[in-house]
Amino acid sequence: MPKLKFLTGLVVFTFTFVVSIYLVPDRVSEHRAVPDRTIEQVSVHENNVAVDMDVLNCAGDDHECLIDKYTREIELNPSDDAAYCSRGLEYHTVNRFEDALADYSKAIRLNSRESVYYFDRGLVHDDLAKPEQAISDYTKAIRLDPKDKDPLINRGILYDDRGEYDRAIADYTRAIGIDPTDSDLFYNRAYSYNNAKLYSKAIQDYSKAIELSPDDSDAYFNRADTYFSMGDYKRSILDYSRVIELDPADAQAYKNRSDNYLKIGEKEKAAADLAKFDELNAK
Repeated sequence: MPKLKFLTGLVVFTFTFVVSIYLVPDRVSEHRAVPDRTIEQVSVHENNVAVDMDVLNCAGDDHECLIDKYTREIELNPSDDAAYCSRGLEYHTVNRFEDALADYSKAIRLNSRESVYYFDRGLVHDDLAKPEQAISDYTKAIRLDPKDKDPLINRGILYDDRGEYDRAIADYTRAIGIDPTDSDLFYNRAYSYNNAKLYSKAIQDYSKAIELSPDDSDAYFNRADTYFSMGDYKRSILDYSRVIELDPADAQAYKNRSDNYLKIGEKEKAAADLAKFDELNAK
């Protein structure tokens, strides 16, 4: 089974900046997992009202303190849409989803032209397994800021989940037009091509993802899976071997390589890989 990368964002408002953190998960399943790297992107938000200075007295992981500080800011200035968004972020972080939705919705009522508010509310709907609402919010974010790749990515993931591969591919293609250097975009589009059984196109995109990120074991793993689906077992073996080079503890790569060896009659190698798979799983 191929793996899909998820790029999720959380927006923090502090003074005149919006900080978006995009998380890419470990390759343990095709859905969300523990992030293994973060990318930070900063952009100017000109109309933001400065949040109370003493918010800086809270530790970054003291979410209850931050909630209290933003609540005080809102009491002082009930029309501060950025403060509602920032408090919504903190509520989301501690899994108070309904409170987060209420704050993001309030921020949108105060300022309906800010795309990140819709994007962040979409993330909450995503976490609540409400894809229709999430898609609606991502779509609004895209209309407000067509050059932001992140709502396109997340909407593409939801379309793929629903089996709407053409729509997913279209969203990833638009995102690639915005940032053709992002290997994860080619990776996700390849994933949708593979699901649509457009294997040659999936191979092309996984290969591009590998070109842009040569040590990404996920891309090798999924390209190997696609080669297997095409009956190209020797190329599949080469890619699973590269996965094992990059991550010798990847049990599933041994199991999948074993399946390929069986297909070409290499029974001893298949047995050795299967034994390694059992050994790693027993740990």
